[in-house]
Amino acid sequence: MKPEHIPHTDLRENINYVDNDVYAVQIVHSGGEDIDLKAIEIILNVNGEQLLPYNTSNFEVQNPDGTFRIKNSDGTFKVDNSEGPDYINNDFSLGDCIVIYTTEDTITVKGKEIDLKRWDDIDMFFIDKPSQQAIQRAVLQKGAGEFPEWITPYPYGSVYDNSSETDNWLPTELVDGIDDELFTNSSIKPDRWISENYTFGISEYDLGTSDSLTNVSLMIVYNSHDNSLKNMTLSIYNGSAWTMIAYNMEEKVREDDDPVIYYITDLVKNTTQLENLVVSFSAIGHASETSGKVDWVDFVGIHVEL
Repeated sequence: MKPEHIPHTDLRENINYVDNDVYAVQIVHSGGEDIDLKAIEIILNVNGEQLLPYNTSNFEVQNPDGTFRIKNSDGTFKVDNSEGPDYINNDFSLGDCIVIYTTEDTITVKGKEIDLKRWDDIDMFFIDKPSQQAIQRAVLQKGAGEFPEWITPYPYGSVYDNSSETDNWLPTELVDGIDDELFTNSSIKPDRWISENYTFGISEYDLGTSDSLTNVSLMIVYNSHDNSLKNMTLSIYNGSAWTMIAYNMEEKVREDDDPVIYYITDLVKNTTQLENLVVSFSAIGHASETSGKVDWVDFVGIHVEL
């Protein structure tokens, strides 16, 4: 049986606020294939709890010119002042915007009404119903919550590995814990630079202050041995300049060595620099083409004191 086609569509999300209330979620078609509106299901996950799905029965569709389509009782959409009084346009196309008004009795799966607030954690899943596949998953908003001792790229940052031949963007969970059997793998090639870049998705809102920071520390747990890498380098970018903080780093076998901690407060002095922080771990391959050797990073984290 031929599998269902999964649309390749680019989406852009936005949240509108009224005071501290989440008033509306907007999802804009920004490129790629058209999608039948009846094939769309949107799931919001709020503070770990999944809301009832949104579909043509409870979202609105705004045209690129700012007008809204008229919704028929059967879930189809009619375009006013178009080719005729009964002109149906059920396509979600470039420039169209799906609008979810979250102030209108949002119901959870437990049957209770909730009001979405500016400080809630909100994830969105944009589902193609025929294939039951998520076209896009996005973090719409993250609450302040309790600040962790170590901030890692998971879940709001990113991990980019230039050595991958398939997907350079790696799951952030790989560097979220020490000795959790999850880690990145960088393929080592002779005389080739390999690097991984990490961002952390930290915002001034998370910290609750825009003041200067008293301590910012960086921890990295990695493994490299057998002289398969040379010139191991750790650098950071603070929004204005790259700075190398370690060069010719020693080889590490995680099980035998303590984590490496670097104090970077002199380079990351305030929340603006922390918001823009990028950490880069790089080296030159020093193994044969057929060795199949890899190095890996188990953990990358930032410790912040206000």
